[in-house]
Amino acid sequence: MKISLCMIVKDEERYIRQCLESALPLVDEAVIVDTGSTDGTLDILDKSFGDRVRVIRHEWKEDFSEARNKALENATGDWILVLDADEKISFERKELFDIMDKEGDSGLKIPFYNFFSNGMVEFAIGMIRLFKRRPGVCYAGAIHEQLTLNGERMKFKILDSKVCRIFHYGYLGKVMDDKDKIARNLSMIEEELKKAPDNPFNWYNMGIMEMVRKRYDPAIECFLESHKLCKGVRYNFVENIVVKLAECMLALNRHSACREYLENVLEDSVMKGIPDLHLSLGRAYKGLRMYEKAMRSFSKCIELGENSLSTVSMKGAGSFIPMIEWAGALVAQKKISEAVIKYMEAVFNKNNYAKAGLPELVSLLKQYNMTDVLTELGTYVDLKSVMPETGT
Repeated sequence: MKISLCMIVKDEERYIRQCLESALPLVDEAVIVDTGSTDGTLDILDKSFGDRVRVIRHEWKEDFSEARNKALENATGDWILVLDADEKISFERKELFDIMDKEGDSGLKIPFYNFFSNGMVEFAIGMIRLFKRRPGVCYAGAIHEQLTLNGERMKFKILDSKVCRIFHYGYLGKVMDDKDKIARNLSMIEEELKKAPDNPFNWYNMGIMEMVRKRYDPAIECFLESHKLCKGVRYNFVENIVVKLAECMLALNRHSACREYLENVLEDSVMKGIPDLHLSLGRAYKGLRMYEKAMRSFSKCIELGENSLSTVSMKGAGSFIPMIEWAGALVAQKKISEAVIKYMEAVFNKNNYAKAGLPELVSLLKQYNMTDVLTELGTYVDLKSVMPETGT
């Protein structure tokens, strides 16, 4: 079984090396379409990886599908793996190959983790990334392109993250600034909307861009239009619309509206299994000082746990994030000892790699002169970043 890695790149010197180093142990060749790099990308590709990497220089035509299809046309593998340069792949080879042998007719979606500048990690199930090369397979859509087979969206299966996962760094602030992704993507989505104003996916993508720009009112309008145009069809982004609508309402401090919206939404059997929605409902209750209801919502998040495969889900939405919110609700009720315990649970949760909640915990311990607890905490975690004045 031969696998071809297919990529499109432009000015990717920051991450291209680590991307290829992660993928080449899995694939037999890499076909890379460069759409006009002016940094050190081509130099890295020419000098570092030998004959297994083939670079095709291609004019950028404001169309991601056109560029991706160029890579597919030049691939020779039985299977295609698609990565972006700001990603790394990790896999269990034997288990992955066993699945590929059984699922030849379906594309495979690989779970991935988005890393953000604030230390948060988002778990997501996105595009089909691994599929069999055959006639009729191509991409459609100028941006947020979709894989099709004979003009129809390809059927897919979702891989277990224990078998294969992708780590994505493109949402880190510096990367966004370097690549000017916002301006580029916004322009392309606007063009797609002109071509197909009745396409709900285009309105969803515009809503995402408005959220990135922190324009939450326009984002809400876009998401509502997208939902309306779905006309009851359960597209694979409908759950994301609901998650993002709630996040926009909270960003605008519209706690009552968010509460009313989510209480209705969570009657749905699918939606009630998404921890992110219970997290947003808990935050809405908390904003309304309805602390008992807030804590019940946070408890539901933890009960559901991590990695819901039904939607984009923030890493921690089923574990340490609701614990932190729960602790905040306890502080608001002056239940300080309980709050300290809940912060401790969050900080030491196995999913909390960045130790989110630690600054709040330290601040609370200092505020209430819990010096013994603070000293004990310092034996388990490095407090220098949150207590620079003492180094303890």
